[in-house]
Amino acid sequence: MSRNPFLVPTVDALPKAASTLATWATQRATPEQAGLPGFDAALAAAIPAMIATYTAGTIGIPEIVIQPKGDVRTSYRPFELDLGVVNFQPVEQAVLVNYLRDQSVRVELGIDEEGFREPRLENYILRGLIAKDDVSYDDHSELLNGLAERVLAHLRGYLPDDDAVENVVRYYQRDLVRIVYQQLDANHVISASAFEAVSIRGFQHLGAMALKVPAESSPRPYRAPIADPTAIKSMYFSGFTKCLYPIQQFDSDSERRFSVILEDDAAVLRWFKPERGRRIFHIYLPSSEAYYPDFAVETATEKLVVEIKRADQLDHPVVIEKARAAVTWCQHATAHEQASDRKDRKPWRYVLIPHDAITSNLTTAALVSRYAKD
Repeated sequence: MSRNPFLVPTVDALPKAASTLATWATQRATPEQAGLPGFDAALAAAIPAMIATYTAGTIGIPEIVIQPKGDVRTSYRPFELDLGVVNFQPVEQAVLVNYLRDQSVRVELGIDEEGFREPRLENYILRGLIAKDDVSYDDHSELLNGLAERVLAHLRGYLPDDDAVENVVRYYQRDLVRIVYQQLDANHVISASAFEAVSIRGFQHLGAMALKVPAESSPRPYRAPIADPTAIKSMYFSGFTKCLYPIQQFDSDSERRFSVILEDDAAVLRWFKPERGRRIFHIYLPSSEAYYPDFAVETATEKLVVEIKRADQLDHPVVIEKARAAVTWCQHATAHEQASDRKDRKPWRYVLIPHDAITSNLTTAALVSRYAKD
């Protein structure tokens, strides 16, 4: 019944499906079972208890698919080009000539057998970058020229003259372009003008979570401080009373400390950390990457999608893009809740919390009031 979005649009609608569930169970019982004395009464008593157990063990997360719409824009966040590994030395002229005459290299670099030379050395770097399918010179000419100039400045910093620089930039062009492109790609940002919901229905059955706990290890108490926070990703934690799963993993100690706040907060009913790679929140970014928020939380008054980020990353373009998409998801999830005829309808909110704001003296409501995004 819970998988039927027409019969059960929200998890709280399950009690209304009790009679349908009783009919379904009766129809699938054998004649001998259905004929047993007290069968109907036992079924009628079992169903409400089962529904109560099911609803207490889940958070009604609707199936909403959010994806970008409108113009998709490409940009690069500011970064300092790291050329620390570049210490290439000039090669003998004969070696360079033979290298340039190689057909595979000549085609890629646009060099003829006479050794065509670019009018400016930066062009060798620019040529290689522009050859990449995802690099647009028209849109980012200033950035690309700046990167090429930095490469040449670095080479001139340790080579004796421009003849040596030209030798290196022509022979090691592939390597230099690769070094620049890798850093350029790492700072690549794709943003959309807006996000839209392309599918909304029912709520999701969370199911079991797959964890591979080594046989020689055992879960740690989640309240115990961690001596080495950098190793937390390989640890398993247990002892929760409000978490929907008995064992959880965390990506940072900030997440573990947030779980303590959730467990101690009387207003929090239930929470869990969605399994990485499992699409509980179907949120897609302009880059086609799926976004996996850190926590799903239900309180007495609302439902929360929570992300915890390092304080110095809050202004990162990708973090901002994820927040925009998640806010859109929450808006549609709230509308989905409000469409039901229940009196206890709960809004969804997206909360982006800096890691250094998570302290034991704060409640969930206090964090929401400070860091919720609308």
